[in-house]
Amino acid sequence: MAQHVVGDRLDIVRINIITAGQPGMRACTAIDGDGCSRAGAVQRPLSQVVTVGAGIARRNDDVDDVLLEFGREVVRESNRLGIIIDMAHANHETMMDILELSEHPVIFSHGGVREYTDHDRAVTDDEIRAIAAQGGVIGIWPHGRHISDVAEMVDYIEHVIKVGGVDHVGIGSDLRGISRYVAGFDEEARFHAIGSELLNREYSAEDVGKVMGGNFFRVWQAVTGEYVEP
Repeated sequence: MAQHVVGDRLDIVRINIITAGQPGMRACTAIDGDGCSRAGAVQRPLSQVVTVGAGIARRNDDVDDVLLEFGREVVRESNRLGIIIDMAHANHETMMDILELSEHPVIFSHGGVREYTDHDRAVTDDEIRAIAAQGGVIGIWPHGRHISDVAEMVDYIEHVIKVGGVDHVGIGSDLRGISRYVAGFDEEARFHAIGSELLNREYSAEDVGKVMGGNFFRVWQAVTGEYVEP
């Protein structure tokens, strides 16, 4: 999937959304304010969010940055155009603002859970509940610097299931975006190992299918209006 960065005017955002790809862009990310360390965004002050482009506080910033009016306009425009909003790089305050404003489910595409790690890309139980309440999905990533192996990764998945429900968790692989993968998943991207571990823990085939992609497909269909066969 190609990535496109847009600026800080809504008319330019709208043009980029429409022309970024054929049949069109379908997901956008609220990302860091400094512009370079995570997603190559245009530099903007903290919390002036362009959901495809620039400027929110990092999740580990100890500040109360919130979604400003321009960011609100982009959230509304994303809703209107059927674009999925990803909050994986957003701080808590911005996430809550997006969830309150968005008429569609949103996702936290890749990260961990704060129950097991204090890493800044880890969702709290309150964030899990809020995303789930709106029909969204949290993607657990196979990051080898924070999670040791597939079994521990499934522990993370099970925590989201416990807190938010099986309909609201998925796999956020972040392929080629992290330097080391969990043992058993590895660079070969052994997704089947995750499914096998879930089956070994006596999850039904239906629930395993939801975790392995069905939940993300559901959000895709709900937001974009397009059916994607899993």
